[in-house]
Amino acid sequence: MINQEILNQFDMLYETTYFNVSKYVICKSSKPDDVEDILQNIYLTVFLCYNHFEKL
Repeated sequence: MINQEILNQFDMLYETTYFNVSKYVICKSSKPDDVEDILQNIYLTVFLCYNHFEKL
């Protein structure tokens, strides 16, 4: 189960990094239609890893 502190920390991480990460993905992506999917995959992976390491 995910606790509220993890969600709050992830939200802060997302808010502080989204602009720069999205700029990077837009610059590196050959298909603009894929940008949102790539960003979603990035943040999903980060969240799953973050949640896993918080439990250790």
